Amino acid sequence: MGLVILIVGVGSIADIMAIDAIKESTTSIGFPLYVLPFFGVMKILGTAAILIPSLNRFKEVAYAGLIYYFIGAIYCHVAVGDGMD
Repeated sequence: MGLVILIVGVGSIADIMAIDAIKESTTSIGFPLYVLPFFGVMKILGTAAILIPSLNRFKEVAYAGLIYYFIGAIYCHVAVGDGMD
């Protein structure tokens, strides 16, 4: 769990900062760049809900949201023919 949270947390910062690799990946699958800050903030909120004990009510929703995010990302990349490079 810790590794996933670390990856999601770092990824959310990369989304918000819109680093070049993230921009390239996002535009290659046809998404507009204005979705990056939204994805970043949602991943930060999901990570916070998982890590902060007082937010137990939102833990299941956060896990589900992250799973939907990753499944959607995999689907989008496969649909446009991105390889495992």
